[in-house]
Amino acid sequence: MKYTQKTDLTALERATEREASMGVGKFFRLLRLRLLTQGIKATVLWVANVFNRKLIDWPIRSQCQVTPQLFVGPQFKQRGWRQLQAWGISGVINLRREFDDRSLDVDIPHYLHLPITDDDSPTLEDLQQGVVFIKNEIENGGKAYIHCGAGVGRAPTMAAAYLISQGDTPAQAIERIRAVRSFIRPTRGQREQLQRYHALVNR
Repeated sequence: MKYTQKTDLTALERATEREASMGVGKFFRLLRLRLLTQGIKATVLWVANVFNRKLIDWPIRSQCQVTPQLFVGPQFKQRGWRQLQAWGISGVINLRREFDDRSLDVDIPHYLHLPITDDDSPTLEDLQQGVVFIKNEIENGGKAYIHCGAGVGRAPTMAAAYLISQGDTPAQAIERIRAVRSFIRPTRGQREQLQRYHALVNR
């Protein structure tokens, strides 16, 4: 079946929610959706990201580093955390409701856990709290890593909020992150929340 109508794409997108925890059937639904909406190159990079975080556990800097001090990506385990530490990551924002990084027994100098259900939107208070954390980290010479499960929805939304606080429009912020992580896919609700945050910081 070809998904040529907007309503068909919306139905397919709803069928592929909760990306961070997927089975085989969901993987192929997401694969189809991404091919239709993001093209071959971004889809190939997304597939590589899925297998990397699940099997290799090794962050790819070119897919994480948005600015010299701002990084966005997925959940890593202990091996991945060691590499993040080698990059000089000093502050971490974890947006996963389903997992607390402190259970990995890794040394995180500064840590903020804002538990958000997969595919849900951070509240405006969450966004502001995260932005303040990132600003403090960067202003003190540190580097901030923002992650959710897959690094395609919640984490890019938080990173975009920080970029908005620095003067970007929501569209500019998303495109800056997409230039690094071409396979990000913030939900409609997350994109709408960024519009609200932009209005809040510019009123």
